[in-house]
Amino acid sequence: MTEPTLMDSTATRIFVAAKADFAIDGLLQLIKDSKDLKVVACVEPGEKCWQTLQEEAPDVLLVHSDAVSVPMHELIAEIHGILPNIRIIVFGQKMSRPFLFEIVMAGVDGYINHRMSGVHVLKAIECVMDGRLWVERIILEEMAAHARQVQKFVERSILEKIDSVRMRLTNREIMVFRFILEGMVTKEIAVAMSVSEQSVKLHLSHMFAKFNVTNRSQLILHMYSRVCPVTNMINLFRMSLDKRRLKAGLPPVISDPLARNDD
Repeated sequence: MTEPTLMDSTATRIFVAAKADFAIDGLLQLIKDSKDLKVVACVEPGEKCWQTLQEEAPDVLLVHSDAVSVPMHELIAEIHGILPNIRIIVFGQKMSRPFLFEIVMAGVDGYINHRMSGVHVLKAIECVMDGRLWVERIILEEMAAHARQVQKFVERSILEKIDSVRMRLTNREIMVFRFILEGMVTKEIAVAMSVSEQSVKLHLSHMFAKFNVTNRSQLILHMYSRVCPVTNMINLFRMSLDKRRLKAGLPPVISDPLARNDD
């Protein structure tokens, strides 16, 4: 482990996780020569390394791509779980594009490959400390393409779920549900559909039975929960909205859409 150097307390604190060799010595010297950076430790990856990392809680972690035994994306997740605000830069020789894409998607703030010079190292640290990614354009383009694919998948998933719900409803029930979403009461729905209020109530009772709910609020939230691509989103929304009321012992504004009302 390197001894901390006496430098300005405002300097960016750097932790290096790598096996010692001439290349690492050069990297350390480059950082030490900068008045804005401070090497707090250089430790060979292993249990001691990650314990020291947690103790030092540096601003930036520079980790060698070949120096860890576990998959890099797993290490990144573990480090972020302990030090959520740390910036991580991976450096190494001949890192493949799939590997670079994987670690950036996993949460790495940047990487330094064999094509980058010492000046790039300093710029990379400055960049990630500014909250930006130090990533080549080709990787950013792959990330953008991946994001579009994910978006299309989510959209397709929602449409499929909406279709599955629609297939369980009659045309009249769909009309009633649309009017419910507009906040219309039974009498207003009856007028809009040119039917009796009893007919509207009958359609509602059929929908309640189909989705195992007992009132309009539960029906709406249950519908949203069926088409929402994020698991338990409705419950999370309800809990967040009613957090203060529940803490004060008051009933929630929105009742649990999956709760049974046997009264």
